[in-house]
Amino acid sequence: MQSSRRSQKILARYAILKNARAVADELNVSHNTVLRVVRAHADAPPVRGPRPSITDAHRGFIKELITNSGGKIRADVVYEALLDRGFEGSQRTTRRIVATLKQEYRLSSSRRAHQPWVTAPGKWLQYDFGDGPVVDGKKTVLFVAWVAYSRFRVVFALRNRKMTTVLAALDRCFRAIGGVPDFVLTDNEKTVVVGRHAGLPEFNPTMESFMSHYRVSIQVCAPADPATKGGVEYAVRLAKDDILPRDTNLVDAYETFGQLEAACQAFMDKINARPHRTTGLVPAEVLREVEAKHLGPLPVDTHPSVFGELRKVPANTPMITYQHAVYSVPEELMGRQVFITEQSSPDVDEVVIYFHDIDGVEEVARHVKGARGDSRIDPNHFSFQRPEPGYYKVNPRSKLEKDFLAIGPGAEAWLRFGVAHHAPQIKHTMSLFVTLAATRGKWFADDIARAAIDAGLITSIDIEAMADNWPVNALAAKIGTAFDIEGPEPETIEHASNSWDGFYTPTPPKPSHHEANAHEEEWF
Repeated sequence: MQSSRRSQKILARYAILKNARAVADELNVSHNTVLRVVRAHADAPPVRGPRPSITDAHRGFIKELITNSGGKIRADVVYEALLDRGFEGSQRTTRRIVATLKQEYRLSSSRRAHQPWVTAPGKWLQYDFGDGPVVDGKKTVLFVAWVAYSRFRVVFALRNRKMTTVLAALDRCFRAIGGVPDFVLTDNEKTVVVGRHAGLPEFNPTMESFMSHYRVSIQVCAPADPATKGGVEYAVRLAKDDILPRDTNLVDAYETFGQLEAACQAFMDKINARPHRTTGLVPAEVLREVEAKHLGPLPVDTHPSVFGELRKVPANTPMITYQHAVYSVPEELMGRQVFITEQSSPDVDEVVIYFHDIDGVEEVARHVKGARGDSRIDPNHFSFQRPEPGYYKVNPRSKLEKDFLAIGPGAEAWLRFGVAHHAPQIKHTMSLFVTLAATRGKWFADDIARAAIDAGLITSIDIEAMADNWPVNALAAKIGTAFDIEGPEPETIEHASNSWDGFYTPTPPKPSHHEANAHEEEWF
């Protein structure tokens, strides 16, 4: 018995030649076989067409309902609509016709012809992201880039998908392939597209500035249509299959982020060094020998956005806010713009601040990352150190105060001491010190002030008596020091003040009126 394919050939040639022997000679079969096939075809009963259905009259209406709902309308809703049109069929019949027409709608709307990706060297690079493994309790991200012509793949491990991290990964990717392509294709993420207007994408200004710096044109695929960048989609799937810990690849969990980075590098070395299954060429060799010659040159300076998020330092305080915490910067940067980012290690998370000027990018501050509401302050960033509570700055106003404080630190120390102990006639005492400084030298008045503090003297009478009875050996030592004459120099103030102990006894306070009367009563 002839096969259906041979029978079709016989019938086709017979319809043209109209001669059984001619067909037999051409197809190398018996002429009786040709006649038998032709007669069987002539005697065959006609093919039955589809049976008429009660839904045929409403088929166009049901298609319209399915199309208007995007293929989501329920069969019971369609049945109720058909009842209003005089439909006499059952709900079961309606479900069957709705299911059939929905299948036709899905096939007609989703069917598309994929045009092969044909590109020239140095033209296109696609990048996308994939969920990375959990390392030290934190989620990670895989950055995957695919160079279209050479099929070269780049895989980096990232800690997040923030703008700064993405730009740093792109800069690192360009340097890994040795140049920049003409176009970069990616998804419609907020780091790339901030909105669409009548289908036109509005690109993120920071991303546009970055791509302009590298002389690259950024392109995005159609919304919700990842098939327009199918090359990198497959690269992401392949990277996840090899790098993520799974039972199918026998990869253990990563203890540190460094181990994950090493695994990404090992994957790149392996996949770029073996022949591609489509081209049969080694991607690394094609990139090095062919595509690298068509890539654009890398800029000398890295784009500043790679170094972090842009912040403006207030004009009155050198503090900036980052993730609900504040960090100090050198006060010379007040009113300037800085970049802030975070760097993580297995031991500590840090916040690093950079400043960019005509000389390049410089790290200006580094802090341990603070929690919400924390303040991280480096005292070296401030020229004025806030004093401790209770400490007041001395601010002379009158000529007497200025002349007194010009004596030296001892005078300032005695002033603080005298004010704290309510010294009587303090201005008169200050005048006494100024006179001593003018007649016997500032060093002498300063030593008297220090010694008065040690002895607890606050009245002008006691201080004047101390100056009159100042020991000769202490005076000689001071004079010798002033004129480079050999003589003993006291190492501390206490040593200098102890030298006049025993030479002067402070005047005892006068007894009060009640004490004097009590003394007279005891006498009598």
